[in-house]
Amino acid sequence: MSTSRFAHRLLTVVPALVAVVVLCMTLFGHDGLLHRHLLKRQVYRVQDQAEGLRRENEVLRRRIEQLRERRSAVERQAAESLLVGDQGSVIYRFHDPVEGSGEQPL
Repeated sequence: MSTSRFAHRLLTVVPALVAVVVLCMTLFGHDGLLHRHLLKRQVYRVQDQAEGLRRENEVLRRRIEQLRERRSAVERQAAESLLVGDQGSVIYRFHDPVEGSGEQPL
C-alpha cells in the first residue's frame, strides 16, 4: 500500500470517526439531546402537578372564605363531617361498601 493511499484512507476514516463521536456525544452525552428531552418531560410533569395543586388550593381558598362568611356553610360542614345538626333535623348517611371488605350492597 502506498503512502498516498494510506493518507487518503486516513483522511476519509478520521473525519467519519470524529463525526460519529460528535453525534454520539450530541445524542447521548451528559447534556445531550436525549437527556434534555427527559428533563423537559420531567419539567412538564412537575408543571402539571403544580397546576393541579394551584386549582386545589383555589378550591380550598374559596371553601375557607365561605366558612368565614356564611354560618350556613359552617353548619353544613359540621353536619357532613361530624354528623351534627340542628335540634329536630334528620341526618341521612349513605354508606358505600369498601372494595375487598366482603360487604355486599343492599
